[in-house]
Amino acid sequence: MYEKEVLEIYKKCQVERFPIDCGEILHYFNYKTVTYSQAADGDEAKIHLLEKKSSDSFTSRSRRTVFYNDRRDRRRIRFTLMHELGHIYLETDDEDSADIFASEILAPAAIAYYRRFWYAEMITGFFDISTAAANHVVIKARIKPTGDAERLLAYYLDNTHRQTAERLARKPYELPPAPELTWHPALPDPQPDPKPQPKPYWNTPWDVQLASLERQRLGFDYP
Repeated sequence: MYEKEVLEIYKKCQVERFPIDCGEILHYFNYKTVTYSQAADGDEAKIHLLEKKSSDSFTSRSRRTVFYNDRRDRRRIRFTLMHELGHIYLETDDEDSADIFASEILAPAAIAYYRRFWYAEMITGFFDISTAAANHVVIKARIKPTGDAERLLAYYLDNTHRQTAERLARKPYELPPAPELTWHPALPDPQPDPKPQPKPYWNTPWDVQLASLERQRLGFDYP
């Protein structure tokens, strides 16, 4: 739904890896983050008043500050910060729109689709989001990305391939030297095996594997 806006933010903030840095993205848009504990100077009564205003967070546009409840779970805080960014970037007061935006910027379904994240546990670890948020992403991750979602995935893949190329350029992979093989003179010369051994399954094409298994099931000798 908001893949176009998410891609715009990724490009502006040069987001290249996950999980994203929520604080850095807000700072790019000249918004600072302040915890309830900092705003209240540790005063429990003032913290309670802030929690009455909002249990999670709120934004002061005049002060360009996002206040958030630092007593929440880390993943909940990340979602809350991006929820506030949704209000700011989309210029909307609609809570549902801000929730959808937060989910999509934290864990784009197109990238989950590419990485074959079919379970919530896989998504929570990679994107650092809650299980509840991951459950919504799982449903979308089963749909092939198109349009803006496909362009968002292309941006991610371009950065991933570039990072891999830069890493290899810094330290190219080198194969270890092969050990020297010597034959003891007291041993007889090795003779070729008269009966060739079958290739291991992991070096055999899948269709040949299936054919071999079927021949064994029917009682034929391998292969």
